[in-house]
Amino acid sequence: MLFCDYCGAENSDTATQCTYCHRPLTSNTITAHSSSSGQQQMQVVASAPHSSRQSTPISALQAPSSRLHQKYHILEQIGEGGYASIYKACERENQRLFVAIKAINLEGMSAEQIIDATATFNTELTILSTLDHPAIPTLYDHFTDASHWYLVISFIEGQTLEKYFSTLAQDKYRDPQTICTLLEIALELCNVLMYMHRQEPSVIYRDLKPANIMLGPRKRVTLIDFGIARHFKPGQNRDTIPFGSPGYAAPEQYGKAQTTPRSDIYSLGALLHQMLTGEDPADYPFEFPAIHIITPGLPIELGSFIARMLALNPEQRPTSMLDVQQQLGKAHTALKAHLNHRVLTPAPIPTKIQRRTVLGLGVLGLSALAAASLPALLSNHSQPPAPVAIQVPTDPTSTPVTYVTPDDPIPQTPKFSEAKRLSTWTLPSTGTGTAFADTKDVAYNIVACTDNSVYVLYTDFNRGSNARIIYTGHSRPAKYLSHFYGDKKVASCCENDADIHIWDTATGELIYQVQAPKPVIALSLCYNMLAVACADNTVYLYNFSRISSYTHPVPQYTYPNARQVTALILHLPVDNSHFYVGIGYDDGLVEIWQDDTIITQYEHSGAITTLSCWDNRIASSSADQTVKIYRFTSHTLFANYLGHAHKVSTVTWLTYNALASLDESGEAHIWTIPIGSINLSKPQVTTIADPNYNMSAYIINSQYYLTCLTNPNSLTTYQIY
Repeated sequence: MLFCDYCGAENSDTATQCTYCHRPLTSNTITAHSSSSGQQQMQVVASAPHSSRQSTPISALQAPSSRLHQKYHILEQIGEGGYASIYKACERENQRLFVAIKAINLEGMSAEQIIDATATFNTELTILSTLDHPAIPTLYDHFTDASHWYLVISFIEGQTLEKYFSTLAQDKYRDPQTICTLLEIALELCNVLMYMHRQEPSVIYRDLKPANIMLGPRKRVTLIDFGIARHFKPGQNRDTIPFGSPGYAAPEQYGKAQTTPRSDIYSLGALLHQMLTGEDPADYPFEFPAIHIITPGLPIELGSFIARMLALNPEQRPTSMLDVQQQLGKAHTALKAHLNHRVLTPAPIPTKIQRRTVLGLGVLGLSALAAASLPALLSNHSQPPAPVAIQVPTDPTSTPVTYVTPDDPIPQTPKFSEAKRLSTWTLPSTGTGTAFADTKDVAYNIVACTDNSVYVLYTDFNRGSNARIIYTGHSRPAKYLSHFYGDKKVASCCENDADIHIWDTATGELIYQVQAPKPVIALSLCYNMLAVACADNTVYLYNFSRISSYTHPVPQYTYPNARQVTALILHLPVDNSHFYVGIGYDDGLVEIWQDDTIITQYEHSGAITTLSCWDNRIASSSADQTVKIYRFTSHTLFANYLGHAHKVSTVTWLTYNALASLDESGEAHIWTIPIGSINLSKPQVTTIADPNYNMSAYIINSQYYLTCLTNPNSLTTYQIY
């Protein structure tokens, strides 16, 4: 057998052209033979790649404003790929709602193609109908006619990552700001892939590549094309049908083993290698020179970790997407700290590496090498030079700035000097504010009003205006609101009420309605988990993915003896697969639970007013005029803020070592935690806010923002300098 050194596919001994990718089989093409032990070498057998399919245009939909299914106005064709043509359309009844319609035309196809196209359609329909994440298109509708299949999904504004790459000059891949942006994109991909892998059973995407990643406003990520995604099946030896894109697909996707979440980890590793080097992995599949050789100045630890992601043996890759998110988060934090500290100058571009000489044994390697990680496959390179520290060579007084290693503490403390008011939005005249959610999201703010509505205010700083979604499902004003960053669900409940509504910020439509055992006094939402404190002195933890009835769900855990709860938070740190429940009490006690075990307790001398988390740290504000921060996984005090002269009503994080707290006098303090300091007494910046509401803080493009109600009728956004 001959194996193509472009896509890895198996061909006959006499073939001159690859059956699948149609590239010529060169003299360097691998031939399967036996090793000295008599065992056959590792082989990867490929099916026809997805990109080889031919789509058939649907001429009836080409004309602008044509109507489909008596419901949709076709506006324009926006894409074509696989078997589908893709159109932008709007609903006949709601012309402000734009959708994307994937149309598959079965006319003119062979029987085999019809089977394949139908399987692709059904796969995407099945997968999308079970997923609910901001980075995954929403499935609105599906229908068929005599010769067509149609999927109606949310329309994603923006460009593909592939298009974005095409705008970057080669030296931009060495620019620290570009690297920072690309790492942020990778972290968003970690988030959505981790969500998919945590489904039961796990959903494996299998086709992570730049063309399938949409970048919306502010580089927000959305995955598109779920046509070859699949559910993991325990006990299955290999995938029924192998698929993948050469360069990004893991070796097991070519038919030798079943794909698992680690297959997506490989694909993300290939994408990260491209992000940090500018080298397209599709040019030379399975060949990845060490990153620090191509891009000097990056930490060797980061390159080594990505090499682990690219190990040919799945068992040698990181165990989960959570591990990847943690490592990339540390690298991103260190790089952003340096960007905030000084202007960085990229290192000179090294001579381009001839990657064809890297793997002397060819694309697929021998069985002994198949189990090796990528650094071992690069052993023909001489010892690489030490990484170049990023520095500012034009300043003779400057000293080199090296990257902070993953084990280092907080790398940099931001310094603030001013809070500038950017915009103020007046609440509807029909009501005043009753609750404000700490969304930690620059895209929107969530405020409940006395008109029984909850408003989702989408902010556009460039135009100074707000679009809004209104939830009107309550018969009384909502008192309790919770939203988790990166999710599109909101939980809301009225005072003295046990009826909890969980609804969609994008549409204002009710998703679940949960009846708590007793009236709610606090609630916290995190992904598909909901923590609820009730008037029966009990905290309940619900898992929506494990229950079939949402009216009276059975809790996954209950926490009894929770008397006089005054604050509640549900949290998932980036480096742990467990959810944590934080409970604050009227007597000043704070408890942190992991599943059914208390792992941390500490006390204030006054009632707890709010709890807020960042990674493995929890901040608690109290009537004793202080804010305390604990590392709840190591049971240690991290910081104690003593700057307020009044009861502290709320606290929120701007970033890992900067917070905003508000006291009952209406004075908001923005303060930071210097390395080595525990007791802090002075804010860096002060401003004003209404102490009866929460605040929301967030970062975008290295800029800090704080949004709050300055009175019951006005919502204000500040930029913190």
